[in-house]
Amino acid sequence: MPLRRAVGLGALLVAVLCSAPDAVAKPAEVPNFNLPDLNGRNHELRRAEGKVVVLFFTGNGCPIARQSISKLKRLHEQFGKDVTFWMVNTYSEDSSGDCHKEYQEFKMWPLTYLRDSKQGLAAAFGVERTAEVIAIGTAD
Repeated sequence: MPLRRAVGLGALLVAVLCSAPDAVAKPAEVPNFNLPDLNGRNHELRRAEGKVVVLFFTGNGCPIARQSISKLKRLHEQFGKDVTFWMVNTYSEDSSGDCHKEYQEFKMWPLTYLRDSKQGLAAAFGVERTAEVIAIGTAD
């Protein structure tokens, strides 16, 4: 599965869906992974639906992530058939209760909110801060 990273989420989605390689970073192979959501349900990369999985790395209280929620929801509405959107909380100090509270307070539905409390996924992708976005092409 190819990995792509870019600054603008909208541009990233269009580039991945339209296969415009000059608009994104060089693809790399991505190993399978799974993370739990706020209800304890696992989400596995290889079982994700759509052509692309978008990972938006976040943490409770991050002002940039909070400002990005409405944009992510609009993109979900626009590309939801072809793209799976996963918000990934990488703050080990954020409790499940705190994550639920933030999810409800900022009305993140229909976005899926995953927990990476051991920061394994973030480390694997070299994520250094919240609001980083990674798109993974799932089509072979």
